[in-house]
Amino acid sequence: MSAPAELAAHPSAGDPAPQRSALIELQLANGRSLRFDPMLDTAALTRLIRVVEAA
Repeated sequence: MSAPAELAAHPSAGDPAPQRSALIELQLANGRSLRFDPMLDTAALTRLIRVVEAA
């Protein structure tokens, strides 16, 4: 069996694909959740949580 072309093709070293980091999901009160990049600044995340919790 041969794999379909889109599965068989491998990106070349000279053609870097944009890398997307994994997201972290944080469960908040009242069933809310936030998904954010692990590189998000701690102060910004704290402000975001406070805003969401106050809403």
